Amino acid sequence: MITAKEARELSVPAKERAAELEPLIRDAAARARTSITVRGWWAENAHAGSEEWVSAKRYLESLGYRVEAQAEERQFVDVQVIVRWGA
Repeated sequence: MITAKEARELSVPAKERAAELEPLIRDAAARARTSITVRGWWAENAHAGSEEWVSAKRYLESLGYRVEAQAEERQFVDVQVIVRWGA
């Protein structure tokens, strides 16, 4: 029997969110890049620490990616998420 945590990580929303990044990852990999930087939903939810963000992040990590949110706080908070697959 899988745990509730494992079930959340396997949830459809996490897979759908990760699938949104696949074209970006494929394009970057074709250009010999080893990471992408994304904003929008990824950045907003990373900054908020939402459960859906954590689940999507863990799902990507289970596929071998490294996912990191970076925030720069000035007058406003600028958040970006970096997805890496290279060294």
